Amino acid sequence: MGIINYKKRYKAHALLDHILNSIKDLGHDKPLKYFEIFYYSKLELTNRDQKIIEEKLLKDGFLEKIKVVTETPNYDGYHITFLGLLFIEKGGYKNQLVLLKFESFLKWLTLIIVPVGTIIAIIYSIYMIFLKDNIFYVHLLK
Repeated sequence: MGIINYKKRYKAHALLDHILNSIKDLGHDKPLKYFEIFYYSKLELTNRDQKIIEEKLLKDGFLEKIKVVTETPNYDGYHITFLGLLFIEKGGYKNQLVLLKFESFLKWLTLIIVPVGTIIAIIYSIYMIFLKDNIFYVHLLK
């Protein structure tokens, strides 16, 4: 698999899913070094984008940064958390986006249905009041 230009092929949520899956697949034996996270995911990312992705995954609790002590120079290692594994199993960021869109649609629908339903109920009530008054008036005329 060659280098993928993410700007053409991935939206942000798919990009995060791809990197999280790469970390899950590669980080079994030992924590990954910072550059390994992005190198093995085969994505062409700027340093700024790499830092943003790292911060997002750490902030969300799906990636953990630990100090790895070795005979060679120590380094910061990264591995996926249990929460991250569950998140990937549930569909990841892509599924989260779908759920957020669905929730916003339901909120929008609620904002439309409640006022329209209220207006219909008011109109129906007024109609029934006038209908009763007209029936009562017709009975008086007979």
